[in-house]
Amino acid sequence: MTIIATRECFLDELRMWCDSQMRLAALLPRVANALAEPEIAAWLAREHAAMQADLRIAETLFVRLGVPAGECRCAGMEGIVHEIIQLLHAESGMYPSDCDHLLLAGVRKAFMYQIAALDGLLLETDMLESPDLHAVIQRCRDHAEDACEYLVEEARRLVLV
Repeated sequence: MTIIATRECFLDELRMWCDSQMRLAALLPRVANALAEPEIAAWLAREHAAMQADLRIAETLFVRLGVPAGECRCAGMEGIVHEIIQLLHAESGMYPSDCDHLLLAGVRKAFMYQIAALDGLLLETDMLESPDLHAVIQRCRDHAEDACEYLVEEARRLVLV
C-alpha cells in the first residue's frame, strides 16, 4: 500500500472515529441522568468533557494534516448507541437502580469499540511513520481503556451490592 493510500485510509478512519466519539459523547449525559448512582453520573460528566477535548484535538490533527475534517458516519457506534437508547427507554419503569449495571455494560461496549478503532489508527500511524500522530492516538486509546476498566469495576460493584 502506498503512503498516499495509507494516509487516505487513516483520514477516513479518523473521521469515523470522530463520528463515533461525537455519538458517544452525546449519549453520556443521557445515561448519567438515568443512573441512580451520583458518583458514576459525575464520572460520566467528566468523561463527556474529556471526550469533547479529544474531539478538539482531532480537529487540530485535520488542520495539521491540511485536510478538511469532513464527515464519515460510523455505523458500528450508531448501532451501539441505538442499543443503549433502547435500554434507556425500556427501563423507564424499572428504575431507580435495577439496571444501572446494564447501562454501564452498554457504555463499556461503546468504549471497547473505540479501542478497536483507535488500534486501527495506531497501526496506520506506524505505517505513516508519524510518531506525533501516534502519541495523540495512543493517549486517546489509553483513556478509553481506563474508562473500560472503571466501568467494569463499577458494574461489578453494583451487581455485588
